[in-house]
Parts: sequence; structure tokens; C-alpha cells
Amino acid sequence: MFSTCVEIVSGVFYLCCMNAKSLIKTLLPGLLPLLVFIAADEIWGTEIGLYVAVGFGILQLGFIYFKEKRLDKFVLFDTLLIVALGAVSIILNNDIFFKIKPGVIGLILVGILGMSAFSSKNIMMMMSQRYLKGVKINEQQQKLMNRSIKMMFWLFLAHTILVFYSAFFMSKEAWAFISGVLFYIIFGVYFIIELVRNLMGRKKSTNEEILAEIDKDGKIIGKMTRSQAHDGSKKLHPVIHVHILNRRGDVLLQKRNINKKIQPGKWDTAVGGHI
Repeated sequence: MFSTCVEIVSGVFYLCCMNAKSLIKTLLPGLLPLLVFIAADEIWGTEIGLYVAVGFGILQLGFIYFKEKRLDKFVLFDTLLIVALGAVSIILNNDIFFKIKPGVIGLILVGILGMSAFSSKNIMMMMSQRYLKGVKINEQQQKLMNRSIKMMFWLFLAHTILVFYSAFFMSKEAWAFISGVLFYIIFGVYFIIELVRNLMGRKKSTNEEILAEIDKDGKIIGKMTRSQAHDGSKKLHPVIHVHILNRRGDVLLQKRNINKKIQPGKWDTAVGGHI
């Protein structure tokens, strides 16, 4: 179960770096049995709703396997959890055990995200390599990913607390909204904000100088913007400096503008700049 949840979160994490549409496309199949149960429970009651949801989950597993030749672990995990907690709920004649199911999943994900965000063992970063298929992640991308992990941790934690609170102290309708619809609203808003942020960042970068990135031997290995060259990552890039000397051997210097981001107001070579 732990391995399955790690893969689920890793998929979510990778999609954080993509877009909201892809995230919903990935998460929705796994949560459909729960949404089907909520609808069936409202119409036929808890026991019939449980049978309908489990049947739907099995059909969904078969459809995905037939279409894509793979076992969807997210759907399988969700369906098995419905069976376990739903059975306990029916036996004890108390639906609270079923209602805490989304909270149980949330706690597992919060634990994985918390360990990745606040410890040296970044499970998310390691598992994301499975989805990135060997793509090398640079330092800047790692910083962005770490920020996304921390943000997702707090969002999952807040949603999980709400799920447990609604399961014990609120109506079934309120619980259904919080455990289902609210989840998509929260993360939909978050990914829209991230998408706008990324678009604004790209727009800003298109107005910057594009510099060559070189290795220690001076060979060009890529390109980057001016701000990326000066973000503290110590990426190598070619520059020129012209030193002007007079007949007496004096070196002519210029004083850098006080508004410069790097070394403002300091003495500098007569001419210098990027290539």
C-alpha cells in the first residue's frame, strides 16, 4: 500500500510541473468509485451504494486494462479501500468508517509529502524520475519542485483535516462536498495560480538576454537567460572585459551604476559584458 501511494503522489507531483488539465485527467479515474458511491448512496442507501461503487471500480479496472494493458493502481487502491471501510461500516451499522476513507488516503499522502518536503529523504524527487524518464533536473527546477512539494503538503493537510471534521461533525451532504468537489476546487485554484505564474515567468524571460551556457573547457552546452546566469547557480557563461591602460601604465576604470543588481557602485573594468 505504501508503494502504491508513493506512485500516486509521484504522478500528482510530476503533473504539478505540467498543467491542471493533466492533473484532473490523472486523478479523476481513481476518485470516480468514491463519487459513484456518493451518488448511489443518495439514491439507494449505503449498502446498495457500496455494491454499485465496487462494481463500477471493477469495471473501470477492466476497461483501463483492456485499453492500455496496465493495472491502474490508483483505481485499485481506491476500490479496495471502499470495500474494506464499507464492509466495516455495514457490519457495525455506522457509516463513519466509510466516511473517513478520503481522510485515510489524505493522511498517507500528507506523510509522504511531509517527509519529502521537510527531511533529507525526498521520496517525491526520487519517484518523479520514473515519470521524467531520465530527464536531467537542474538546480533551478529542483528548487521549483521543492516549493511545489511544500505547497502541496499544506494543501493536502488542510483538506484532510476538513475531511475528518466533516465526517464526524457535519452532514452527509457537507462531507460529500468536502471529500469530493472541494478537493478539485482547491487544487484547481492552485494549479490555475501556478499556470498563470509560469506564463508570467515565461513572458518575462522572453524579454531577457539569451546567453550561452558553457562547460569548463569553454564548449557551448546550452542556453539560459541573464537572470538564470545570475541566480547563484554558478553556471558558466562567456563574458568579455576590455582593460584600457595609458602610456604611464595607469588602468582606466569605471564605477558601476548604483542600481546594478550585481556589485552596485563598485569600480569595474572600462568595458565589460556578456556575449
